[in-house]
Amino acid sequence: MNSGDNSERRQGKRPLPASLHVYINSGTAEDWARLPGSSPELVEKILKLRDEFGGFESVDDLAWVVGDDLLERWRPALQPGTGPTRAERPRRTAPAHRLPVDRQVPLPVDPRGETSSRPVGLRQSLFGEITDPRAAKTFEAEQVIVGVRYRVLVVALLVLGGLVVGVGQLHAYQMHRHADSLLERKARALESDEPRKAARLLKQYLHFVEDDVEARAELAILSADSATTVAERMNTFHMLEQILREDKARHDVRRRLATLLMDMQRFTDAAVHFGMLCEADPEDPELLRNHALCLLSAGKFEQAAQSLRETAERVPDDIPTYERLAFVLRRELGRPADAARILEQMLANNPSSAEAFLARTRHRLFFGEFAAARIDLQSAGRLAPENLEVNLLEARATTLDPSSPQPELERLSKQLEELTIAHPGDVRLYRLMSRLDKRLGHSDRAVAWLKQGLEALPDNPELQTDLVLLLIDLRQTQEARKLLSAQGSDSESPLQQYMHGRADFAEGEWRDARDRFRQLSLGDPLQEELANEVDLWLARSCAKLQEHDGAATAYERILARTPAHTMARRGLLNIFEAQGALGEAIGNLERAGELAPAGAVMVARMKFDRERRRPETQRDWSDVENAIRYAEKLAPRSADVALLKAALFEQQDDLPRARRTLAEIRRQVPDDVRIWLDEIRLLRIAGDGDAADDLWQRAQKQFAGQPALLVARVHQVVALPVETARQQLDEIEVELSGLAPAIATRVIPALVRAWSQVGDPARALAAWESLAATDELQWHVQRFDLAQATGNSSAAEDALQSIRDIEGTGGRVYRCLRARHLIDRASAGDPSGLHEARQLVHELRSDASDWSQVWLTQARLQEFDEHRSAAIDSYAQAFALDPENEPLVRKLLGLLCDEQRHIEAGQTIETYQRHTGTVLPPDLSILASQIAFQAADSDRALMYARSNASLHRSHAPSQLWLGRLLSQTSDADAAAVLQRAVELDPTSGDAWVALVEHRVRANELDRVPSDLRLAEQRLPAAEIPLTFARCYELLGQDERAAAAYRTALSLHAGNADVVLTVADYFRRAGDANRSRDLLWTLLEPDYAATPEQKSEARRALAE
Repeated sequence: MNSGDNSERRQGKRPLPASLHVYINSGTAEDWARLPGSSPELVEKILKLRDEFGGFESVDDLAWVVGDDLLERWRPALQPGTGPTRAERPRRTAPAHRLPVDRQVPLPVDPRGETSSRPVGLRQSLFGEITDPRAAKTFEAEQVIVGVRYRVLVVALLVLGGLVVGVGQLHAYQMHRHADSLLERKARALESDEPRKAARLLKQYLHFVEDDVEARAELAILSADSATTVAERMNTFHMLEQILREDKARHDVRRRLATLLMDMQRFTDAAVHFGMLCEADPEDPELLRNHALCLLSAGKFEQAAQSLRETAERVPDDIPTYERLAFVLRRELGRPADAARILEQMLANNPSSAEAFLARTRHRLFFGEFAAARIDLQSAGRLAPENLEVNLLEARATTLDPSSPQPELERLSKQLEELTIAHPGDVRLYRLMSRLDKRLGHSDRAVAWLKQGLEALPDNPELQTDLVLLLIDLRQTQEARKLLSAQGSDSESPLQQYMHGRADFAEGEWRDARDRFRQLSLGDPLQEELANEVDLWLARSCAKLQEHDGAATAYERILARTPAHTMARRGLLNIFEAQGALGEAIGNLERAGELAPAGAVMVARMKFDRERRRPETQRDWSDVENAIRYAEKLAPRSADVALLKAALFEQQDDLPRARRTLAEIRRQVPDDVRIWLDEIRLLRIAGDGDAADDLWQRAQKQFAGQPALLVARVHQVVALPVETARQQLDEIEVELSGLAPAIATRVIPALVRAWSQVGDPARALAAWESLAATDELQWHVQRFDLAQATGNSSAAEDALQSIRDIEGTGGRVYRCLRARHLIDRASAGDPSGLHEARQLVHELRSDASDWSQVWLTQARLQEFDEHRSAAIDSYAQAFALDPENEPLVRKLLGLLCDEQRHIEAGQTIETYQRHTGTVLPPDLSILASQIAFQAADSDRALMYARSNASLHRSHAPSQLWLGRLLSQTSDADAAAVLQRAVELDPTSGDAWVALVEHRVRANELDRVPSDLRLAEQRLPAAEIPLTFARCYELLGQDERAAAAYRTALSLHAGNADVVLTVADYFRRAGDANRSRDLLWTLLEPDYAATPEQKSEARRALAE
């Protein structure tokens, strides 16, 4: 051994063998044990720490376990990483050569043939004693050597034991020193606001000091503060729960556990812990508030209200608690009077607090009490004239109030713009300006305000979310997706995924939207508001795909989280009702426990609808009356309850009580236009036209510009003579052009129906296209139907192309409308696509037999094939699936009447009335009366006619039909009613013909010449020949009638209705050849006749 080795040995530092290597992340217990100074306990600590942290990053990390001195001694042998596996290590092998013979030492052999352990030649006695003196001396020397060796071994063992004890004490000292260092570093991390780092250091500390209970509690609380993922929260939850099991008096730990449970949306468990904390410290208002919030989220509204009440008693100036308590009492428990008292108590305890008045303002705005909210705003403004919240709530009240006129909205817009300049850092101003401009129809400005807000407040999440959703609502989905992509790493967050789903839905990609929303809903738990939105749009996506079970499941998840969620409740009820499970829908509501007012009203409404749809002989209104009484108890001044109550009295033929009910609620709730309109309708039914007109004039003054009133005006206009109706519809369109687009959008659908009813589908199409063009499927379907009705083939094909872009060629709506378009082309003389139409109808029958439109399309194909009986069956099947479809019921009634199936037609009318629950439109009432008359039910026919004429006193066709019916029964009032019809619409040839027919029947021929002279003065010149021809025929003046018919034909050769009328006259006059020639003219490909007119011509030829 050289001198360097000797010096190291003298210093007690034996150098490590060059072959000794230990890889810090793969070394086994045996490898670590080979290192000098190691012990089983130390090896166990090293391996445990390595497993806990997933390996050491460097050799220096071992200093926390072994100490600096021992680490420096081991460093030459330590290797980072994992190193080669055992399979890769070289194995030692024996030397290939044998030792030379001269170096081999033979074992001495005993003469007895056994191997001896002593040298050969030693003399031994028989008993093994040594008899040779030299051998004895040798033996004694050997014994001395053995004794020395034993003593050296004992001394070595004693020295080794001392070393072990010393190393253990040194290791303990090092551990305590490192533990103290970790606590110091943890304190510095907390001072630097680094809770995750502090938690990690505290966890390392507990490896050295495992029995420190306070450190374990602190670690659990720190972990709860820094936990972000589900796994981290669950791990923290178990840590906190374990500490509480060991010490239930740790209220700080229980408080943090309760807060963590709230974050995890385990509100029932959180409420239990907060309840225990409240018992320990009943004076802590924060505990009471959190307890109430958990009870609210768990749907335990009575207990939540009690907790909030206790908080308000202990902290009388806690305004948010009063506000929340009033909301729970009114919305969740249906006790508006108690809510009002709580708010009054809040103001009594805080009379000089502007925030108290603002809280009641917010409450009243939520429940639509705009006038009362403005009064509170004035009080708050006097107390705090510089309070920005007052201006913001005033803007919100004006924006939400549907009766706010356009000038006031524009004034508010300027005011908010000034506030935005004065307060550029308030995000609420930008959001309000955007919503206000959206209501005013200024979509571009609404987007611009949000972008301006993001310039002032970059990366503000509320503005970013509002902007993306607004762009999606405006169908600018590509720009919305760009904004989402620009948000970087957060683009995979649940909120971003939700907005991507909204974009998919807006683009008509309902399957993609459904899959995205479903993945979000079934993934990690979301915050309640976002979870509800995700499930709401999931339900809507499923509904678009006709997946009613999936939609119902999504709605039920919302209601499990938020039992009072109105939109989910209504959506679920609509699904049940669409599936014919009305009883299950009502039971679903009643099982919800103690109903809120909205739920009680829905139950009453659904029970009312169920009874109304039953035949009159099977109706029992007692259950409905009980439901209405219960709803009235929860909401004594509810307009919805009053309207339902009046409808019940109307069904029971008690119109005076119905009118009194509406008049009383109108005085209590004068801001609800529905009450006014329903009362006006009842006055007209009762024949009190003057009172109805007076109330209508008052309503127009009070609700000028409101969509509901404009829609009512449109409905009234339809009852006027055609030319008058068209003039007034023109006036309404001009008026709409000066209103906010949001209001006009709600009126235009009624305007479209009105133009269709007055026989101008081209204007209906133009009105529909004036709506903002969107990718909504229904918008293009309506556009297609209107284009088909006007014969506008290019518009129909354009709408069909848009539907294909949304659904794809496999979409059922596209296939159905494609088949209908091909059938209409075949009816117009182009049968090239008829085979494809038949194939599409066959496929649809297999794929969607529960969709009424499939049967409608099949019926049109059967009509084209002139299979009228089969067509009627298909229309009847469509009607059974969609009994509230007015165009469908009109078509079915027309076919049934043509086939003289009047009893079935009457049953169809009754079914339609039961399902719609509304007064029949005037033309449909006339048809119902005509059907009853043809079925020899004169009393029912007169009932329909009188009711219709009384309700629509200005509707000339209603008066005309009643006059004809009275004339048939020789009623004395017939002449007066027919005279009124003529006065209402003197340009109608049918009215003059009916009057002359009555003169002939009543034998008042002497008055006919004066009637004809008056008709000649008032009728348009083009209408005179055909009208007079019909009158001459009634008077028996055949030659004059034939001449007048020929004149009418020459003037209106392109009018299919005139050609059919003249052809029918020639058939009656016995000129069959002339009649057939005219009918064949209608069937020529170039002749502009509707499919119905061509079908009528074919039927006439077949006869």
